[in-house]
Amino acid sequence: MDEGHPHDTVESQPPAFTKPTKRGEGVYNVGLKLSNKLHSFFYRYGQLVGTYPVRVIVLSVVVVGICSLGLFKLEAETRITKLWVHTDNKAQRDKKVVDNVYGNGKSSSLYRIAQLLITVDQNQDMLQPVHFDRLRLLNKALTAVKATYQGTVYTFDDLCNKRGGACYTFNILQLFNDDPTEWSSREQILAGVNSNTTSFNVNRALGGITYDAAGQIAGAKYVSAEYWLDNNEEKVGDDYVDRKAEAWEKEWLDLAEAAGNNDVDFLDWTIYRRAARSWSDEFDRALDADIGWMPVAFTLSILYACFMLSRWSKGYLGFRGLVVLGGILSIGMALVAAYGLCVGVGLMFTPLMSAMPFLLLGLGVDDMFVIIHCLDSLPEEESLLSVPERMALTLAKAGPSITLTSLTDCLGFLLGSNTALPALSKFSVYCGVGILFDFLLQITFFCAVLALDMRSKQAGQGDLMCCCSPLNPVSERSYCGYVKKDDFTLQRAVSRFLAEPMVRKPVKAFVLVGFAAIGGGGLWGAMSIKTEMEIRDFLPKGSYLEAFYEKDDKHFSIGTSTAVYIDRGVEYSNPTVWPKMHELCDAFRSTRFVGSDTVECWFQAFAASWEGAPLQRGAFYVDLQRFLGSPEGHAYARDVVFEANSTSSIRTSRLTGYHDQLLESSTRAKSMDYLRQSVAGTALAREFGDVRVFAYSTAYIHYETYKSIEKDATMNLTLAVAGMSVIVLIIVVNPTAAALTVGSIGLAVMNIVGYMYWWGL
Repeated sequence: MDEGHPHDTVESQPPAFTKPTKRGEGVYNVGLKLSNKLHSFFYRYGQLVGTYPVRVIVLSVVVVGICSLGLFKLEAETRITKLWVHTDNKAQRDKKVVDNVYGNGKSSSLYRIAQLLITVDQNQDMLQPVHFDRLRLLNKALTAVKATYQGTVYTFDDLCNKRGGACYTFNILQLFNDDPTEWSSREQILAGVNSNTTSFNVNRALGGITYDAAGQIAGAKYVSAEYWLDNNEEKVGDDYVDRKAEAWEKEWLDLAEAAGNNDVDFLDWTIYRRAARSWSDEFDRALDADIGWMPVAFTLSILYACFMLSRWSKGYLGFRGLVVLGGILSIGMALVAAYGLCVGVGLMFTPLMSAMPFLLLGLGVDDMFVIIHCLDSLPEEESLLSVPERMALTLAKAGPSITLTSLTDCLGFLLGSNTALPALSKFSVYCGVGILFDFLLQITFFCAVLALDMRSKQAGQGDLMCCCSPLNPVSERSYCGYVKKDDFTLQRAVSRFLAEPMVRKPVKAFVLVGFAAIGGGGLWGAMSIKTEMEIRDFLPKGSYLEAFYEKDDKHFSIGTSTAVYIDRGVEYSNPTVWPKMHELCDAFRSTRFVGSDTVECWFQAFAASWEGAPLQRGAFYVDLQRFLGSPEGHAYARDVVFEANSTSSIRTSRLTGYHDQLLESSTRAKSMDYLRQSVAGTALAREFGDVRVFAYSTAYIHYETYKSIEKDATMNLTLAVAGMSVIVLIIVVNPTAAALTVGSIGLAVMNIVGYMYWWGL
């Protein structure tokens, strides 16, 4: 029982705190009053914890247990479109239109693409018959992949995206009709790629292309192979997933990896791979890797805290192993409670949450040090008081300090949740809630454990180190042979070598000049740093996806696919529309950062099929249907969507193309803006507006997010510093000290941002 403990019966009154004076007007007066109230509150609260530690522990465990019930709903979100996509922008609105016409209305992408990049060692030329033969062999193996889901076997033919009745794939062999007789020599291959007069895009199929003096293709270091699946998502719980395609992609990725390690059939080949599920797989791997480090971090923290917080001069009575374990346990409980509560109320759990244990561990151990240091620094006469009185005095000193740090940390993270990136926003909320729980459990569970330890020490009962007796007062030697006069060697060292020299004018000048130089470098870097958003930066080191995109960026000139959509209301058979369609196609083709040779315009191809004869309004739709069903026009069949049950009214059509390969986020965002501006400047867009005539790519969702990053970062930093400043100015009594504190934090933030630039982060 808590009540009636012999050491808990001493009556006491809270110590007298500083009273406001006439010169303590304004902020100073408010801060002083608040400081006194905090000290008084924590003094009385410390008496309560010291008197009823067992009840406090039980109550803490019950509350954490209730919060942890939310963990039964835990499911990590690893889909890139849910983690790193701005939820409200023009691209998202355009996506709804596109998905409703061309997709299932649920997918962030209409297709699922699996892709290989293949190169030969020593930067040899891939345009060789032997490599084409190997590619044909590998292509057959990959399209023959089978996967089992819920007892049913699925093949590529079952899941693929079909065009013209055949599964859609893309590789250089198609330029040669997949016929080995057409690539029997290198000269024949070069002749084929240089005399290409079809719509086949060689730059999409080949990478690292070299040219001769005449501008003809002379070689290529890489070949690409694409395998397209339909994105047939089904609702599972609250999410849409395509389990069949995911199962097939797993087998496909495994086979591609095995081929890359096959030194018999694919000697000297290096194969880079990706599939739609790859992002989720790699984020899961990152989460598992981070979780694996948690036991190591907690173990090291326990050992360090035991060494630093124990009073070694007191022998076994000074060892605080169980106290430290209680503190670490309180941090773990805070983590569980935060996870459980946030998941329980429906907040998304992301791979970033794997970093949260390390954050709470650092903050929680810091609070432990503050509380125990305040206990150990009590005057000798106060160390003889009852446990409730000593706990009251300890929390009266430590409580306001950890309250200030916890409130500022919590506020900073909660304000940081106002960001466009869902993953970062939810991470900030989780961390804010976790810091709050850590604070509450430090002043409840941990302090209650500390109170029980104080009781046992007063009763002469030791901790885990039962082998060591107390210090011998005569020889100043413990039973274990440890000689020490006190436990404040480190404190004295800091005072002697840091605090005392700092009051000397030469040292002050040196420190000010040194930090001014550091601050100057930080300011320069902060003004020079560029805002970038590369989702691949969140991939774990050594990821096969990271390697894939590195090679793709470096060696392939074809970048992101894009399209211009014309949605509803356009009467294509009207001759007045035809020049507007030509203008739109030409504007698309001439836009900066768009590969002009990649643009496919169904209308211009249809008009060209008349072989010089003018289009006829009356026969427009009949002839269009015939063209889309012909060999030269079937590639455009998916670009034209007719109204339901109609062959003479087009609902939506699109023009397709590719952006250039662009390496910087800012340039990619500009490529989106340039195309939107080009489209908006056409007569058709002016007539129907950018809601019905618009440029869209699934990548634009990420580009829009990038455009909001800099604004969000500036706003969040400003709000965090402002909120922290208000708390510091109110709680810290001395205005000068508060201003110096705020200034120091501001300089620290500036230097962090600035030196990120110098370190290339």
